[in-house]
Amino acid sequence: MDNSRGAAAHVPIALAESSAVYGQLTWTPAARDRLRVTAGVRRTVDWKQWDFQLLLNNMIYLDGSDGVREKKWSNTDYKLGVAWDLSEDRLLYANYSTGFRSGSWFFGAIPQYDPEFIDAYEIGWKGRLLDGRMEFGANVYYYDFTDMTVQFTAFDTIQQQDALAFFNLGKAESYGFNVSGTYLLNDRDTLTFNLDYIGSKILEFDFDEALAQFKSNIYEPKPTFDWTGLPFQNTTPWRLTAAWDRTIQTRNGATVSSRIQGVWNDERYYAYRDDTLVQPKFEGFLIDSYLTLDWHITYRRPDSGWFVGGYIVNITDEIIPESLGIRTAIGTLATTPVPHGGDAYLSGNLRPGRRFGIRFGYDF
Repeated sequence: MDNSRGAAAHVPIALAESSAVYGQLTWTPAARDRLRVTAGVRRTVDWKQWDFQLLLNNMIYLDGSDGVREKKWSNTDYKLGVAWDLSEDRLLYANYSTGFRSGSWFFGAIPQYDPEFIDAYEIGWKGRLLDGRMEFGANVYYYDFTDMTVQFTAFDTIQQQDALAFFNLGKAESYGFNVSGTYLLNDRDTLTFNLDYIGSKILEFDFDEALAQFKSNIYEPKPTFDWTGLPFQNTTPWRLTAAWDRTIQTRNGATVSSRIQGVWNDERYYAYRDDTLVQPKFEGFLIDSYLTLDWHITYRRPDSGWFVGGYIVNITDEIIPESLGIRTAIGTLATTPVPHGGDAYLSGNLRPGRRFGIRFGYDF
């Protein structure tokens, strides 16, 4: 590795290593053979090293180092669970567990961020209904986050453009439920569904503490909007999936399998206001709700191994943004969230529109 100083900026090299030890015990009381108590512990050690070799300002590293940073994080997490067999095909359970995600950093003046921690609580039920023709499950959960890591935009005064930065938000919470099921209508038709609700809230938004971590004025992160009380960024509150599967047996022994699936996603904020947006009434970039429909069909000859299939994805040709944001012209700050006026323009990525095709294959 070349550690010599020069006038060029080299691509950062990243190294990472993670190791963990986990143990779990399950106890069943003699008088309660349908009850199981599980306890577990996990010790994790994460190590990261970055060699930035980034030379700016007359070949002086912005953070005063030699361009190499190394950091190690460790944590001990726990799990406690209880499961009760209500009958041979019905189960009630409850779990509590902890977890963590290690921190990291970026080159230049953007600071290191610390690990985030979570306490997770869950209660659920699984079983069969309607004489065994339906599999059904439901659960509710609550997640308590500490030092949750979030992303925001800073302005690079040297390059005169936006740059990504991260910091530990503080306290946050998430809660919700899931309901899912599979119902066998007859020997040929099966219906499946899955409903998710995710509620979330930012409880603390201490950006002054995040600003104190910056070691120079090269990056200027200055959010003008308080995120306290808002849901998490890029989190879909409601999501519903439903599908119909049909399998037909032909006289020559071949099968024709068809699946029609629909997915509805609720509206969500992809990102909130940050330093590049100064409108007092503009919270962030909202992605509207959307519905997609897909169809897959396959003809298969089990005796020969060959199969052929066709598909249509996004039948209604929905325009679906995956990301939204503001980009600024060089040397300017964004002053408007629309493509016209000022020196800013709306940018983002879209999911592919309607697609269709044919597949051929052979099973060995």
